[in-house]
Parts: sequence; C-alpha cells; structure tokens
Amino acid sequence: MRSTDRSNPSREDVLMDFATRQDRHAREVLESFVRRYPQYEDELVELADELALLEVDSAPECAAVDQAVAGAALAQFRQVEARLAAEQVPPEAPADPFAALDPKGFRQAAQELGGNVVFMGRLRDRLIRSEELSRGFIARLAEVLGTTADALAAFLAGPPRLPAQALYKADGKPEARDKWTFAQALDGSNLTDEQKRHLASL
Repeated sequence: MRSTDRSNPSREDVLMDFATRQDRHAREVLESFVRRYPQYEDELVELADELALLEVDSAPECAAVDQAVAGAALAQFRQVEARLAAEQVPPEAPADPFAALDPKGFRQAAQELGGNVVFMGRLRDRLIRSEELSRGFIARLAEVLGTTADALAAFLAGPPRLPAQALYKADGKPEARDKWTFAQALDGSNLTDEQKRHLASL
C-alpha cells in the first residue's frame, strides 16, 4: 500500500510505490522518482535494475507468470530493504566504566588515581581530550576502574556528556562542545600542586 503521507514518505513507501507501478520499467518513471526523492536515488536505481533482471524472461499476458514475477519482485524488495536497514544499525556505544561506581566508590577511585572527585568527574563526563592522556595515565585509570585500557580509551574518546553551558575553566568558558586540554583540567579541578604533579607524571 502506498503511503498516504505524500509530504514525507518513508523509504519503504517510496520503494514499494515504485515496485508496484505498472510503468516502472519506463526510464522517465525512474527519473521522476529520483527527482522527487533524491535521498533514495541509489536504492531506487538498484531496485529498478533488479526488477528488470527478474522480468527479462517472463512471458507477457500470462497470469501464472505474472504472479510469480510479482512474488519474486516483492521478495527482492524485502531483501534490499533488510540489507539497507542492517547497514544503518548504529555501532554499539562503548561501555561506561564509571557506571558501577556509587558515590563512595567514586571517591575511592579518585583517591586511588591520586586526584579528587572534581577531576574524576571531568573524566567521567568526557570533558578532557582523550588524545592528551598518556598511555600510562589511561592504563592506571583503567586499573582503578577495573576495565581494560582499550575499553576506557574508547569511552573517553566519546563526546562530552554535559551540555556546553556546563563547561567551565579558569580562564573563561570554552567554545560550545569543546573539551578541555589535560593542562586546563589539572588547573581547573581544585587539585593540590602535589596531585597535579602526580597526575601529570602518569
């Protein structure tokens, strides 16, 4: 059935609309669909080619063959739709190694790292540029959190988990969505000089 919402039809509606048209083999029909739905151009062209191949050997004016062709066309459409849907599945997000920490565990982890809860919060919320963290730092933090260095690095490389307006540093608010440098995080997290030296040495 064709979509009743002509203003913003789904990909499935557009492809089904094309596949069930009697004049779908006419080049101008394909071109018309592509002009109306340029976002589906590749899918429309692929479906048109596959339907044409399926019907090359079909005999005209034969009800039994027409039924078989229709069934094959619908099956082919479903295969294309399933493949396209599978390709659009988003990658699984890295596991949050901080998720299992209650407030007490969070404080203990901060102490084991040699920092404080403010600095640990910056790490948890991915406000520090992960590319500026040394391998030794990531390895030590992974040990504290009970995870692997690779899993932790993948998590820290994600976008900040706080809105841009919540970011603050000593010399002013950073631009929207910016992460802090490691040095800015050390200076803006109420760390003692000894804690800063320790964290910088990891």
